[in-house]
Amino acid sequence: MAGEWRIAGIDVPAGTRARSTIELTELPDGSPREAARGLGSRARPGPTFYLGAAIHGDEANGVTIATRVLAR
Repeated sequence: MAGEWRIAGIDVPAGTRARSTIELTELPDGSPREAARGLGSRARPGPTFYLGAAIHGDEANGVTIATRVLAR
């Protein structure tokens, strides 16, 4: 089906969005640390792109941009 894909155990049917988290690490006290991720899939065939943000902890602008893109 056009646009349907699976990434890191998350199914994203064509024309839908999904939100999940990625486990990053566990702190010495046992509490987990996770990062949010948003996934989207087109209803029609077309180009695919990756939008990453917060790869480095001090890059706050990218998080704002990614949030705005995912909201549209």
